[in-house]
Order: sequence, then structure tokens, then C-alpha cells
Amino acid sequence: MFIVIDGPDGVGKSTQVKMLANHMREKYKHAVVELSEPTKESDAGIAIRESIANNRRLEPIIEATFFIEDRRFDVQKRIIPALKDKKTIVLDRYYFSTIAYQSALGIPPEELYEMQMNFIIEPDIVFILHCPTEVALKRINARGEQDAMEQCDYQVRVDEIFMGFSSDHIFHIDADKSINEIHDEIAEKTDTFIKNNKIF
Repeated sequence: MFIVIDGPDGVGKSTQVKMLANHMREKYKHAVVELSEPTKESDAGIAIRESIANNRRLEPIIEATFFIEDRRFDVQKRIIPALKDKKTIVLDRYYFSTIAYQSALGIPPEELYEMQMNFIIEPDIVFILHCPTEVALKRINARGEQDAMEQCDYQVRVDEIFMGFSSDHIFHIDADKSINEIHDEIAEKTDTFIKNNKIF
């Protein structure tokens, strides 16, 4: 299986990735790989992380290109090999983030999708977490990670774009709840998907 947990900064994605991965290991005795984007392995991923750490945003189209090139690396070097090995992937951020964050800066979402549609692999399930922007920013500030990517008006636009993603395999999750409540909802929807599709 290929599962993505996405959404704006400060909604608790990383925590939920770990909890869902542990749930899958314990309940299904299945090999699970936890991944995140941007990666720490590709030149593009490293450049993105350095720009964020130094609070220096790249030009929107350059930043988008770096995210997409890093994703190409991720798909080819980590995602495809893990799936070929019959492992389940739980990924923190995917192309939904690139579309949300970069289109909030003015790049048409259709253009962003077309830049990567020839190599991306669609996930089996996507969970997009949401909480009030003020709550997300407080969480980010509490971690000491506030940077230029997390300005309030920008974050509101980003969340609105995330809200627009819709399909029968995308679930929007209210993340303004306790960590365990969020996990229980994600785990229940994952278990239902597994049961309905006779996986494992």
C-alpha cells in the first residue's frame, strides 16, 4: 500500500505518520516504510531544506521545480523500490503540498500537476489534515520553527487549496482534536480500506 498524510504546516502530519506506521506494523505484521518530502538525499531536496532553514524562499517557479525534481528522485529511488519489495509506504507530504504551496504563490495548479504527472504514482489513500490556521501557527511557534513559509495569510490560502482536493481515496481530517482522536480516525479509515479491498 501507498499512503500519504498531507496538509498545511502545524497540523501534526509527522506524528500521525509515525502512529499509522506503527498501527500497520502491529495489526498486520507488515513491513512499513516511513518517508517524508522533501528528502534529505537529493540535491534538490537538500537545497529546499537549506532555503527553509535559512528563511530564504526561492523564486516560486524555481522552488516548485526543486520540489518536483526531489519528488522524481523519491519516486524512483525510494517509493518504487519499496512497493516492489511488497512494503507499505506511509509518506509525509506529496505532490498535493507542492500544488497547494506553490499555487498559493501564483503558479497555476494545472501547470504544477503537468510538471510531474509523467512520473508520480497515485497513492491508495490520502489523508489531508486541517485545523484553524491560528492553531497551526501556535504549534509551529511552540516548536521554534516559525519561518517565512508559515505566514498567516499565506497559510490560509494554502489550506483553502488543500480543501479543494477531492476523490474517493482522499479523506479530509479535522486535526483540531487530540492526537489519539486523529489517529483513531485515520486508522479506522485505513482498516476499512484494507478490508474492503482484501489487502493482506
